[in-house]
Amino acid sequence: MLFPKSEINKDFSQTSKLIYGFPKTGKSTLCSHFKSIDGRPPLFIATEDGHGALEVFFQRITDWNDFEKLLVTIKNHKTTIQNEHSCFVVDILSDLDLWLTRKICYDNRAQHLFDDKIFPYGKGSSIHKNLFQAAMSVLFGILPVNFIAHSKEKEVMWEGEKIKVQAPSLSTGVMEYINGKVDMIGWISPSRAGKDMPRIIFKGSDTCLAGSRYKSLVREFNYNPANPGEVYLEMQTTFEEGMNT
Repeated sequence: MLFPKSEINKDFSQTSKLIYGFPKTGKSTLCSHFKSIDGRPPLFIATEDGHGALEVFFQRITDWNDFEKLLVTIKNHKTTIQNEHSCFVVDILSDLDLWLTRKICYDNRAQHLFDDKIFPYGKGSSIHKNLFQAAMSVLFGILPVNFIAHSKEKEVMWEGEKIKVQAPSLSTGVMEYINGKVDMIGWISPSRAGKDMPRIIFKGSDTCLAGSRYKSLVREFNYNPANPGEVYLEMQTTFEEGMNT
């Protein structure tokens, strides 16, 4: 054959995901268990402190310049990273969005991206979009990427009516790009006053924005933050069984 035929992926770690939720709901803890079937751990790109309670491989960055330097290192060690890690975990995505905005404004002496005198005809947003997507393309070209984001209430249309749902706390442009790149979006629903268990929801509803390209994952999973490996094993098993049908 002139061109290769793709193989069915049965490794849940080899999918790209956006996981979002309220602070302290176990987003990073869950992603720390995104190991590949052969045991390779994820590599965290950490924009904030707070990973001291987790045993993870990570690189701490503090601004967009740091991130660009890290991308150079990642490109220069592409093969090693692919052999040693299952995926990237960007924790948290909104910081990269903010840092890039600050850099563009600083470099152009602008107060904001929508300053018509400095960025006419939406030029500021275009610069942000091009730089952000170019940076993300480096990561996607090496390993699957998992993004972590906070949750916010957003007004959307649902069956002809405006309702308020939980959604990732990201700018519109970044959210549109990430939505088109990831295989699934999951919201971690917190327990209600201890009456029930937190849930990881990959099914959109009038409660949250979520979804999956894989039909077997369009569902909810009970999530015990004290034992995140258990739910990850359940998700991996569900994913693998779905790929076998």
